[in-house]
Amino acid sequence: MQHLTALGELEIGNCSEPCSLEGIQGLTALKKLTIENLPKLQGLPQQ
Repeated sequence: MQHLTALGELEIGNCSEPCSLEGIQGLTALKKLTIENLPKLQGLPQQ
């Protein structure tokens, strides 16, 4: 995700596989983050 620094909105959802949002802190222009139905989400970055 480190190359998506201009991304303003991100929607992630409906995934039954284990996933991580590692690297999301590099999305410096992100204004809206929508997370839905990720039962195996392994956590969010602290910073």
